[in-house]
Amino acid sequence: MHTLQRGITLVGLLIAVAIIVLLVTVAVPVYRDYSVSTEVRELVRATDSARITLAQGMQRDGSWSPSWVSAIRIAPSGYVARAGIDAATGTIIVSGTAPTAGSIITMTPRMVGGRKLEWTCSGTPQRYMPSNCR
Repeated sequence: MHTLQRGITLVGLLIAVAIIVLLVTVAVPVYRDYSVSTEVRELVRATDSARITLAQGMQRDGSWSPSWVSAIRIAPSGYVARAGIDAATGTIIVSGTAPTAGSIITMTPRMVGGRKLEWTCSGTPQRYMPSNCR
C-alpha cells in the first residue's frame, strides 16, 4: 500500500524562514524612512500660516518690514523643535524634533508679478524631504 506523506519538510521550512527574513530586512527600513518622511511633511505644514501672513503683509505693504515680520511666530509643537523667520528676506527655517531631528526645512519667498510671493522649499536630509523640497 501507498502511504501519503503529510507535513512540512525541512526545505520548505527553510524557504519560508528565508522569505520572512528577506521581507523584514527590506520592509522595516523602507517603512521607517516612509514614517520619518511623513513626519517631515508636518514641518512643511507648520510653515503654512506664516507663509500666508507673509504673503498678506507683502501685498499690503509691498516690502518686508521687520516690525510686522518679527511679530510672526511658529510655535514649537509636535515635530517642530525651532522655527524662525528672517525679517530681511522672509525666509522661514524650521527644524524638527525626534524622530525628525536633524531635518531642516527652508521656505524661501520670491516676488512674482508685483507683490505676489512664490515659495521654494528646500531641506536636509534629502531622503526624507517631500518631493517639492528636493
